Amino acid sequence: MPRRRKWQPVGDMALILEYLPRDSSAQSHAFEEAVRRLAGRIASKAQPLKLLDLGCGRADSYERFKQAGMQLSWLGLEIGDSPEARGGVVGEATFQVYDGRKIPYPAETFDAVYSRQVFEHVWYPRELIGEVSRVLKKAGIFVGSCSALEPFHSRSVCNFTPYGFATLLRDAGLSEICIRPGVDGLFLIARRLAGLAGIAPGSWLFVGESPLNLFLETVSRIMGFEARRRAALKLLFCGHFVFSAVKGA
Repeated sequence: MPRRRKWQPVGDMALILEYLPRDSSAQSHAFEEAVRRLAGRIASKAQPLKLLDLGCGRADSYERFKQAGMQLSWLGLEIGDSPEARGGVVGEATFQVYDGRKIPYPAETFDAVYSRQVFEHVWYPRELIGEVSRVLKKAGIFVGSCSALEPFHSRSVCNFTPYGFATLLRDAGLSEICIRPGVDGLFLIARRLAGLAGIAPGSWLFVGESPLNLFLETVSRIMGFEARRRAALKLLFCGHFVFSAVKGA
């Protein structure tokens, strides 16, 4: 095993150093990260946390949070003409449409905002993240995921780099920003190619470690890389990344 040395990143790695997780380099998923980050907050509150699912699609997360035993007051928000919203809302979720720009709730309404794979479809991301900051209560959490190296899909208009998205969060006044690697980009490209060929690939590699992430994790551990460095390496090739941030008290 190579001797572990203190990592001193340069270039692109240095840009994202402050946003890298120290606890783990594992591939992350927005829903699992949301459950992990919210569980302690729910346990310490007498009333259910008020959560906004921003870009909720068919409101799938409503049932998923219930199944995970999360005591939440769940509200969904989606643009009215999205293909996902037109498919119908799942279960008994409370759902509202909006213009994709202005969140129709007063300031400091929500304890948490959850947004899974939405911002690659947003025309005004800077404004919308500013709105997220506005409607979050003090110490409220914003958690979700976004596309990086993912092929065009479902009206997507842009992809983000981890550094670019973290900068938007910071500029909106959010802090404690953490960016974790999601599924790798090569897997998403291969998945799209398989779909074009009429093959319906499963989604099981979105949780756990996708092939390139598994390779990078294995090799970087052998080389003695610390968790932040392993995460940074995966983020260079990520298809999705998972983010979390907190509104200052």
